[in-house]
Amino acid sequence: MAIFGNALSVSAATAALDSAEARLSGFEADRGRKAAALAGDLDYDASLALREEIAILDRKVAAATDARQQARRNLDAAQRAAAEAENERHYKAARKLARDGEKLTLEVAAAAERLAGLVTELETGRKAIEAANANRGDRPFIVDGERRVREVPEKVFPTVYEEIDVWRNSAGDRPVHFQRDANGQMVPKDGGYLRMKERFVSRNEYTVAAHIPGGRFVESLKGLMGLKGEALFPTGR
Repeated sequence: MAIFGNALSVSAATAALDSAEARLSGFEADRGRKAAALAGDLDYDASLALREEIAILDRKVAAATDARQQARRNLDAAQRAAAEAENERHYKAARKLARDGEKLTLEVAAAAERLAGLVTELETGRKAIEAANANRGDRPFIVDGERRVREVPEKVFPTVYEEIDVWRNSAGDRPVHFQRDANGQMVPKDGGYLRMKERFVSRNEYTVAAHIPGGRFVESLKGLMGLKGEALFPTGR
């Protein structure tokens, strides 16, 4: 409700400033017209009456100027109050996030301990499989479970060929000087050249080796591995 109230006060202060500026502009315009009339051909009484009206308008302009300045100060104060209320709302929300973060931290810590244990178990199994493979003899190679699930197979990208038009003579040489023919095409300036298609390699064959995206869990989650068996909170908490 505080935010809504401040929003209304800013709106009201803005409207008050607009009204004060319109009132001042009206007095100034009226005074300008009467001042212009005073320069005309008037008799004494008319001139005296007009001067009195201008004097009254001068006081109104001065009062309206003060009112506009006060309206501006009121609007500035309302905007500051609204900004402070918004800051207070964000601050209170941040304090709630901090309190909620305590519970979330405990949940993350429990999950981290469990995950660290699972990764340790996975890595222990991998090392056992690695040792078995080293002494397998003629038996088939054993692919560990993490590789079976996560490894992206090797992929070969074939050579890419393209064709271009070239000019060559009987010796296989290409022309040096060209000119435009009647159709605007670039052709050899000298005779004896034929246009032919030539194939070239635009991209050589390459291979992307088999890999596990992001590396093995034991590497990418090394920080969690350090938590296993260690106190997650200061002593006495």
